Amino acid sequence: MQISFESRTLKNRCLVLQDAEVAYGRPNADRLTSMIADAEAFENVGLWHEFLGEDLVSKETMSFKVSFSSVYRATFVAIDRYREVDATGQVDWFTVEYVKLTEISGQQ
Repeated sequence: MQISFESRTLKNRCLVLQDAEVAYGRPNADRLTSMIADAEAFENVGLWHEFLGEDLVSKETMSFKVSFSSVYRATFVAIDRYREVDATGQVDWFTVEYVKLTEISGQQ
């Protein structure tokens, strides 16, 4: 699966360890960069969700939140134009290969 980012700043905070350390502290930066690397190793979002277990904090119609520490959560939105949606409007996450990280919330 592939991840894009809401902004250049957010991308740097997620992919450049030094920027992540400044923004979130060393242990959280390590967890964040590992989470991103893990996510990109999966074929689709559904498989990643299964791997996440309790770290998958919430799943909405088109978005979901992942906890990467006791303080921080990352919000992702489905942007895959080939995604499938069921009769209730819920995305079939096993059909999503492209997401955008839109926000990291917590104590910054």
